Amino acid sequence: MSCKYGFKVTEIGLIPDEWAVAKVGDFVDIKHGYAFKGKFFTEEENENVVLTPGNFHVGGGFKDDKFKFTTEDYPVDYILKENDIVVTMTDLSKKGDTLGYAAKIPRSRKRKYLHNQRLGLLKFNSDSISSDFLHWVLRTKRYNWFVVGSATGSTVKHTSPSRIKLYNFACPIDVAEQQAVADILSTLDDKIELNRQMNETLEQIAQAIFKHWFIDFEFPDENGEPYRSNGGEMVDSELGEIPPGWEVGRIEDIAQIFDSKRIPLSKREREKRRGKFPYYGATSIMDYIDDYIFDGTFTLMAEDGSVIDNNSYPVLQYVWGKFWVNNHTHVLQGKKPFSTEYLYLLLT
Repeated sequence: MSCKYGFKVTEIGLIPDEWAVAKVGDFVDIKHGYAFKGKFFTEEENENVVLTPGNFHVGGGFKDDKFKFTTEDYPVDYILKENDIVVTMTDLSKKGDTLGYAAKIPRSRKRKYLHNQRLGLLKFNSDSISSDFLHWVLRTKRYNWFVVGSATGSTVKHTSPSRIKLYNFACPIDVAEQQAVADILSTLDDKIELNRQMNETLEQIAQAIFKHWFIDFEFPDENGEPYRSNGGEMVDSELGEIPPGWEVGRIEDIAQIFDSKRIPLSKREREKRRGKFPYYGATSIMDYIDDYIFDGTFTLMAEDGSVIDNNSYPVLQYVWGKFWVNNHTHVLQGKKPFSTEYLYLLLT
């Protein structure tokens, strides 16, 4: 297979001959959002959704979850339109997991998505860039590193429109080619999102079955009927009634803990060791580096008490393959005859 392009050396490395290096600020201004007042926020759903960085996936993209609603009488010019592109100006994770990343506003007949001060709205002033292509540029890890590297704040990380506009990147000179690249990435993203939703559904099914069998004791009896509700024998224990032959134990009885093998790496160290192996933190993959310290299937449980899920439990990750882990998550594996999958579902 032959390559269409030759390559040239630029300040950001090798790029195709027919591409150019540009800055975000060559194409857009970034508008600040409205300072919605906290006293008007409500948990009761209505049509007015105040978007926050919590509505972004790590790596960018719109997350249809954790909405904040308001009853405030706000200026109408802060209502976002379908396909508007917004970027996060703050990040509460202390690591910059979503800082600067972009998302497109989806279509909605039921909601008004509102532009608050924690987000910046891209206002295009040039027709020499595909908005879809720039959206993908602002979802790259290289861009995130650039933004996080200059972020201010320790507890809450901040960036600014002027900083984002300084980011330089390579792009095709031909707008049609930019759009073709963006279309391919969007198709792949749609497939990734569909797989994510399927995995989420399958995990919910697994959790429901686990609870039905091992918490409610409704596993199939010898006739294939739910055990407890069909007269299955139960005996007393310190935790209440359990089937005969079952025991009450501790997590340490069924789990191996590998915390002593964890090795944290600073951002600077990781930048020197770029590679293909995931580097996990308390809630997600933080980076990719050139080596691994674990190989297999494990359950990771966030160690920091402030890192919790929607049910106020420590964040769990089910991971497999070769990877590295920092010191903010426990590294657990099922102790035979208990599987790591059983351990993961027990902790969810």
